[in-house]
Amino acid sequence: MNLGRRIAMDLTVAQERHMRRAAGTARLAWNQALAEHRALSAAARAESDEAKRKAMWPTTARLRASWTERRKTDLPWTSAFTKCAGAQAVIDLGGAFERFFEERRDAKREGRETRRSFGAPRFKSRRRTTSAFALWNDQFSVADHYRFDARPRATMRVPLLGEVRLREAVPGIGGILGCRVSLRRGR
Repeated sequence: MNLGRRIAMDLTVAQERHMRRAAGTARLAWNQALAEHRALSAAARAESDEAKRKAMWPTTARLRASWTERRKTDLPWTSAFTKCAGAQAVIDLGGAFERFFEERRDAKREGRETRRSFGAPRFKSRRRTTSAFALWNDQFSVADHYRFDARPRATMRVPLLGEVRLREAVPGIGGILGCRVSLRRGR
């Protein structure tokens, strides 16, 4: 069973700016991968040969490789942030498409309409979405420090940023599989 915890961070102004820009990189990766997915799927639908159509259909691996290549050539400024931000956004987009197509298939089989919550993935807006990005478990580490007054203070080491203070100690139960950093209410 996977359990999640929400822990607030004490960010400096520079750290908050870095986190917001990393979240913007994740949003950019999502939007570019979605545009590419739509273009590739339209080209695949136009193809008359079934074998070519299947070969042309966009996959998560193809979209992720395309993002990695684009990040290196066209978007060198994204190297200032962790690679997880954009790559995980593309992986999340692939999962969203999987859930969408699975819901359409199930609804057709059961003879019902598709549920609204399983709509096709949409472009993300800066204003309408929560700024967030993901870190994989090999990209960050969490440590508890005990000060002289015996109150624990935890920190998280984020790649290309450094130590970030957390508001509470992280329980040592099980391993941490990943982290999703979301910026809400200014923290």
